[in-house]
Amino acid sequence: MALTSDAQTIDLTSKVVNLLIKQGDTKSFTVTFPDAISLTSSTAKMTIKRRGGTTVLTLQSGSGITRSGQVFTTSFTKAQTAALPVDVLLDYDWQWTDASGTEDTVIGGTIQVKKQTTTT
Repeated sequence: MALTSDAQTIDLTSKVVNLLIKQGDTKSFTVTFPDAISLTSSTAKMTIKRRGGTTVLTLQSGSGITRSGQVFTTSFTKAQTAALPVDVLLDYDWQWTDASGTEDTVIGGTIQVKKQTTTT
């Protein structure tokens, strides 16, 4: 799959989604769960790491990840994307934890951050 900066809507099937982000942009994507899955008391977490394993950014429920109904929205602020290293591939995964504590990696892949061409 090619790197993309388009908003992504993901179903529950585990997928590889590679993302392209412009440094300093505000970005978000959604993860949509089927109605049959109870999201009561569930949480989500996304970790972005350098290829060597050093954590660059962590987003989680209540801090960068919100839920409305069956949809989780993961949002990156301008400051967060501005702090990401450019021109390297970063690894990430997005995990969902249900009410019983069972974790499931729903999506993962790479993030490539590029410098903005237009600056103010």
